[in-house]
Amino acid sequence: LDSQYYLAAAIKSEKGADLRADIESVFDTSCFLAVETEHDEYGIIAQSNDAGRIEEKTMNLLSSLMKRAARQTGATLHAGVGMTVEHLHELGHSFREAETACNYAIFTGLSNPCLINSVKTDTVGFGLAEHLARAREFFLCGNQEEIEDFTKRLKNSALKGVATHYAYIDVLMTAARTLREMSASPEELLPELSMIGESAFSIDNPEELEAAVAKICERVILFRKKYLSNRRYKLVADAKQFIDGNFSDPELSLQKAASAAHVSPTYFSAVFSRETGETLSDYITRVRVKNAMKILKTTTLSASEVSAMVGFNDPLYFSRVFKRAVGVNVSEFRKK
Repeated sequence: LDSQYYLAAAIKSEKGADLRADIESVFDTSCFLAVETEHDEYGIIAQSNDAGRIEEKTMNLLSSLMKRAARQTGATLHAGVGMTVEHLHELGHSFREAETACNYAIFTGLSNPCLINSVKTDTVGFGLAEHLARAREFFLCGNQEEIEDFTKRLKNSALKGVATHYAYIDVLMTAARTLREMSASPEELLPELSMIGESAFSIDNPEELEAAVAKICERVILFRKKYLSNRRYKLVADAKQFIDGNFSDPELSLQKAASAAHVSPTYFSAVFSRETGETLSDYITRVRVKNAMKILKTTTLSASEVSAMVGFNDPLYFSRVFKRAVGVNVSEFRKK
């Protein structure tokens, strides 16, 4: 990233489609960087030395991507574009604007990419989109005394009909992602996830939205407090996060993970096994195999290349571990 101007775009897929191949085909990698932010959400960073062209080019390519996805997979995409900025440290702000514009595109049913400037002219819609973009921050930093204020602001900015339904779904999915980051099971804490369509469309007005979102906020914040106050739970969650980010390191071990957590390997091993029901070694293997499966599904890399990418020095050992975990060998898995 070495240009005079930058902007960010956000893309969401209604069907959870894997868009990486389409994005790579449509966007010139010398001018654009694609980032998968969630399973069905992507970010695009555009760079250019021409302030007048960067926005236009990004909008045109996003339109092409949306048409391509609809034609090839039937996936409906929504996209938002933030303001052009001159400094890299402003990209975060541009991306938050892009997410707001993308939210607005979803609940208004726009079939074209949405510019943040266009959203700001609709003060009611912009208020809702902006508030939804702040939901994750509230789940991470808010407290129980602030729930009423958060839900009331959401109610006051919510429109009727599909916008109300979308607002509920967006908050629920954001809550689920936040809980998952804290190593919790969203399905256990948020039973609404199992009947998301039914629960969303049972909400007929902003008052019902306010009440439903308050229940979600209460559960997430109570769990977060338990998570922070339980040292062992936090130790395990931090360890999982460390392993998830370093599984490709062939030297990853109990000693390394314990050192990162600033505890002794013996204590760390005992706590991890007691809290999770599996050994640290088993967890590392599970993460590596899971990522190997992802790479095998989305690339044409050889088994030995995949082996190295997920932290195995010995491709033959990787093949044995993979078959034991998945039930079939690498080539059979790829054929399926």
